[in-house]
Amino acid sequence: MYKPPPEEECHCETFVFHPTGRENDPIKLHVRFMQYQGKIVDFSINQVFVLDGISHDIARIDTAHGTIHRHQFFPRRQQVRTVITEIPVDDGWNVVDKGYDNALDVMQDEWDDNLRRWNSDRA
Repeated sequence: MYKPPPEEECHCETFVFHPTGRENDPIKLHVRFMQYQGKIVDFSINQVFVLDGISHDIARIDTAHGTIHRHQFFPRRQQVRTVITEIPVDDGWNVVDKGYDNALDVMQDEWDDNLRRWNSDRA
């Protein structure tokens, strides 16, 4: 199974931004990645919705467990997990590096649909 290099050997970054560009929006992207030898080797991108001061995960794409996979969360605490691609042991760094850009695009493009899905499940 793919495992990224040890965290202490990587450049790690975490940041939060609003995909709409409006800082007062209740939706945020929490992004964490590890970079090694110029490649993203591990990442997690979370869509977070703030409601009444409480943060709720509505979607995430990450690289845990040897796959790039997506979580879709629902207010009643259930989730759907979908594997996007297996990360090979031999070429894993390249797969994860390319997967990061794709995942970031998806999470920026689909926040409105994911928020609508999450809110419809609350009703």
